[in-house]
Amino acid sequence: MKEKIEKISLDWFLSEPALFKVLCSHEIVPNTAIDCPMRCGKRRIEYCPALCKRLPDETFRELVKVECIRILLKHPYERQPAECSPRAVVAGSDCVLADNYSWRHVRLSAPGDYGLESGHPFEYYARRIELMLNPSDGDGSGSKGNSSKMSDDDTGSQGVDREDDVSSNGSSD
Repeated sequence: MKEKIEKISLDWFLSEPALFKVLCSHEIVPNTAIDCPMRCGKRRIEYCPALCKRLPDETFRELVKVECIRILLKHPYERQPAECSPRAVVAGSDCVLADNYSWRHVRLSAPGDYGLESGHPFEYYARRIELMLNPSDGDGSGSKGNSSKMSDDDTGSQGVDREDDVSSNGSSD
């Protein structure tokens, strides 16, 4: 994995300076305890070696890009909608990324997957999805901590092409 990440970093040095800066400012570490290929939070980009080693290079590169864009958009850090579970936060972030970027090797949940319109900000999607995940919370207060995988300020990429044999259901956030 280290070699793959170094190659991505060198490629992005000239072609994607903002993404390069994110890679340089975050610790990139393996984490065997996560059940998604990659996630970010707390100035780290974590990857699951068992899941990532099976991925084609192009898919791995896109997953790194997804996490770097999340960081640039401040989804795992400053932009935490109040009373949204980690699962809703990741889904809301996925909606924004799917709605605004073209991905060839990664499948992220799009607004339409939740019956939502395109063109809204991250917080809108996270709050609406929280209400869908916890319909008994009619006041919109949601619930926190319903995720065993991630803390409140971590987000992860689940949406890998099905042909890569990695979960793409977005349910393990």
